[in-house]
Amino acid sequence: MTASPAPSARPASAAIAWVQGDRLFVELPTKTGVPYIVAYRRTLEGLAAALNILVENSDSLAPAPAPAAHPAVRRPLATFTEDQREGVRAILKSKGIL
Repeated sequence: MTASPAPSARPASAAIAWVQGDRLFVELPTKTGVPYIVAYRRTLEGLAAALNILVENSDSLAPAPAPAAHPAVRRPLATFTEDQREGVRAILKSKGIL
């Protein structure tokens, strides 16, 4: 027992979560000190995925880095048709961007 009160009862490996709009964000601590923020959809599946990442990191006593195989790390490749690309080019040209 310490002589002074602790600033927080939260362990060093605790994560912080918040909701903004239709997204659920989880801030995970890392060993480097820079937090890793992951966004999930605000659905039951998104909440389950967020809880799973918390459970994966709960066994370690020190903050663990987010796993590289986590689905939020990779983004799917964009697949656009040539007609869609031409439409975007036309809009950008009309706005004076291209």
